[in-house]
Amino acid sequence: MKDPLTLESLNNTLGFSCIENHFIGLLRHYKLPYQALFSHSFVPINETISSFIDAEQKYEYYDGIKRVHLYAKEIGLAQVDYVQNVPFENLETMLEKSYAAEMPLLIKVDHQSMLDDKSILPWRNDHYVSLFSFLKRERKVTLLDDNPKRMVFMDIDKIKEFYGREVQVISILDRVNWDTYFRKVISILGEVLYSINSSSDIKSDIQITSKEIVSFRDSIGILRISRRRFISWLDWLEEKKVLTISKLFREEFQKLIKLLDKLYMVAEITRLKNGKDLLPMIRLFSEVKMQEKSWAEQLSSVQLQAVGEKDE
Repeated sequence: MKDPLTLESLNNTLGFSCIENHFIGLLRHYKLPYQALFSHSFVPINETISSFIDAEQKYEYYDGIKRVHLYAKEIGLAQVDYVQNVPFENLETMLEKSYAAEMPLLIKVDHQSMLDDKSILPWRNDHYVSLFSFLKRERKVTLLDDNPKRMVFMDIDKIKEFYGREVQVISILDRVNWDTYFRKVISILGEVLYSINSSSDIKSDIQITSKEIVSFRDSIGILRISRRRFISWLDWLEEKKVLTISKLFREEFQKLIKLLDKLYMVAEITRLKNGKDLLPMIRLFSEVKMQEKSWAEQLSSVQLQAVGEKDE
């Protein structure tokens, strides 16, 4: 029986949390269309900046984008069920079931108790790792962690030291009505285009000062993933012959990705310098907004194909 996850499964998952990373990695490992779950990942620039600066949103708990495992359940691709207060004694039974289904079992852990290197800590307190390939007779299990990324074959009793009594059970449904899904594409693209074209410059009452640099940087971190998810979704739609993307659109979009990456780096450098010179960061932010408008113009040229029943 093959492992349902590998270290490579977690490469470039574009997840916002450890659960998303493991979930996307699993779908990708089983060659299921995880990209379909990125259709609602676009968030407007100004709205995102404002949610961090004004509403004090935090990167590790950002809720402006629907979690992919929740959306997966909505469309019938897969689901994650949360189970609280699971005694360690019951964990073995759950591991046996997940092993039989060739699925990983996600468990909450106390990351500080689990790590040898205490300098590497997760972003969130509710950190999860995957357990799979449970060997009952040998009392061994494989643990996969996304932060730091590592795979460990270990004694199951060792898990007692950091087990948090909460479990996430993944099950594959794969009952998506693709005809209905693909018919929604045009409305989703329309919503994105409207969002970009209707957004004005960042509100004058939002001031990016030295105190807001961390919030600003984290909001740009969200936007980097949001835009990468969006192009991943479009690439998948083109692969499925639902639409055609022009070369110019791709070029303009890649320019935006590079600018966002650069802005994130400049924001971090500005933070390290205690916000002594905000001008380069603010100027680059203006470039990002202009480039967002530029690729939005090309979005109008995306050609939708006739939609019928599609294969996965």
